[in-house]
Amino acid sequence: MATVTPVEPPDQDELQALIAEARLRTRRRRRGIGALIACAALLSGGVYVLAAGPLGASTRAGDRPARVALAGGCGATKIAHGAVPAWTAPAFSNPGDAWPPPWPHAISQRGTVVAILFGYPLRAGQPTNPANKVLWIMRLPRNGSPLTVSARPLHANAPRVSGTWPADSSPGEIYPSYVNVPAAGCWRINLRWAGHTDSIDLPFGPRAPA
Repeated sequence: MATVTPVEPPDQDELQALIAEARLRTRRRRRGIGALIACAALLSGGVYVLAAGPLGASTRAGDRPARVALAGGCGATKIAHGAVPAWTAPAFSNPGDAWPPPWPHAISQRGTVVAILFGYPLRAGQPTNPANKVLWIMRLPRNGSPLTVSARPLHANAPRVSGTWPADSSPGEIYPSYVNVPAAGCWRINLRWAGHTDSIDLPFGPRAPA
């Protein structure tokens, strides 16, 4: 049985940089969408045009975008863009934080974990630029306990990938990590923390060309 040990999780500075970069990309998309809507209104002779952006974002200020399923989910899990569940709000409660941008994310089978996929689409091996970065947001408390991740192909018992990450990140009940697997396909990710368990299925594409 092959075991692959994931690399160390990103530190707090790296995690905050990722969040800031995602917000900047979202603001740029929204500015582009606003320009397109204004042009459409002019071309239609002043008729008001209501349009949704490619990520399902509402055109009304303050509205949270709906969840829009993306192609590429697998097993029992769908991957979506759009608003994450409201209970994840403590993970974005640093001063100056707004509601998080519509990152690709997935919800676990029991609904107790949201996986924000910074490295979407995930790839086999140990890719870089982007790496397979995942932010796990837990609905149930960590109580200082580490997160244990065990992964296997959806319809097989081997190979298995395992790793453990400490409960030393904030704000909220979060565990940032990388998730690397040796082969492409649909992988069942089993999660254990503070006496709680849940699972999520994530697709991994082929290795990047060398």
